Amino acid sequence: MIGFINIGSKEMVLLTLGLLWLIPFALIIYTLIDLFKRDFSNKSTDRILIIFLIAFVPILGSLIYLLGLRKEYPLK
Repeated sequence: MIGFINIGSKEMVLLTLGLLWLIPFALIIYTLIDLFKRDFSNKSTDRILIIFLIAFVPILGSLIYLLGLRKEYPLK
């Protein structure tokens, strides 16, 4: 029993695992929002390819965009 909440260790493990799914989901949402704030004036194909990358390899695609590709495209 933890504090005044009557949950045991099994429930804490399930709660922790459930919360760990929120981190990648938030990362993907943040990446997509940031992607549409960028200026892809002459490179609309790049935006489509990045969206496909995020759609098919979500966590890795988001990290590739945020750490590597984000600096190449200025804000609108």
